[in-house]
Amino acid sequence: MPDQTSMAAQDALARKQQAVRTLVDEIAALYSTDPLTEPVRAQMIGASTSARLELDPRILPVGVHFRTAVANAANGPCAPIAAALAALAPDLCWEQNANYLAAPPSADFLNNYGYVEFVGPGRPMSSEAVRVGLLLLGPKTSYPAHRHPAEEIYHVISGRARWWRQGSGWRHESAGALIHHAPGVPHAMACSEQPLLALYCWLGDIEAAAQLC
Repeated sequence: MPDQTSMAAQDALARKQQAVRTLVDEIAALYSTDPLTEPVRAQMIGASTSARLELDPRILPVGVHFRTAVANAANGPCAPIAAALAALAPDLCWEQNANYLAAPPSADFLNNYGYVEFVGPGRPMSSEAVRVGLLLLGPKTSYPAHRHPAEEIYHVISGRARWWRQGSGWRHESAGALIHHAPGVPHAMACSEQPLLALYCWLGDIEAAAQLC
């Protein structure tokens, strides 16, 4: 007779893997709607053929804002992605840029910043060509000017925030907005009273981490 504990663990893993698959399918569907992200969707489809679809949970202080951010997206343009994320909330592996850990840009920044990646080198869906993940910032958090060699495309999942890009000044963006940053261009974000949850993808030189300007 199969061990019930072992069967329960296998069932839990299967549910988690299906939740990751559903999330990535929803992201791929979103990426199919814009010429900028169509190449990323193609890479995600290729990465899915060898996916291990496993997440190792890791909690960071900013995680307390995640459920609020997902709930805020429930009736918005990214509702399908929000629903898929809700199923994964306990399993997400939150990370922080080592450059910011070594020199935090402000006293409370590390308590209000984190990201989780689903596609990329060593991720559940392995790819050497793209990174796809989520950025979470707590309310009233400023992410100061930074840059990276990778081209970057954001889709705002929830939260109205101000976005800045060198040469274009500050602008307000809400759920559903697409924000594009060319390689090496400095950019920044400043949250309002709500947390900011944004889907991002990196293309090109995806190995070098972001650095503050």
